[in-house]
Amino acid sequence: MSADRICATLSGVLIVAGCCSVAAAQPTSGSTAATARGRALYVTHCAVCHGGGGHGDGPFVSRLKEPPPDLTLFAAHNADVFPSALVRRIIDGKQKMPGHGGPDMPIWGDAFKRSGTGPGDSPDERIYALVRYLETIQQRGGN
Repeated sequence: MSADRICATLSGVLIVAGCCSVAAAQPTSGSTAATARGRALYVTHCAVCHGGGGHGDGPFVSRLKEPPPDLTLFAAHNADVFPSALVRRIIDGKQKMPGHGGPDMPIWGDAFKRSGTGPGDSPDERIYALVRYLETIQQRGGN
């Protein structure tokens, strides 16, 4: 079974079991609808490894070769500016990162292209929504 299939399956099981609750976050930019869509995509595709709050503490982490990064620290590591273009490249696989694209971390750009899409649900729109959501969970300043 492929890694993206495993992650999707585990995500679905954990969501049904209520193990991957994601704290509500207020959008800081972008559309509210895109942020809500991004949150749903995050819960479905990312929380099982990256954790409900994005801290790299998901229930699947013990099975990974490399621990997933804390996704709430992108801005903190970039002078409190969220690097949305970089995050987008990481998600779609254009920016190579340890663990991404291998058996542990699917490249979501490729995974979204393989899955069916409907109007308003293209791979680019899904990635945009994920980026918008990740921006809302950033730790900035003294957070």
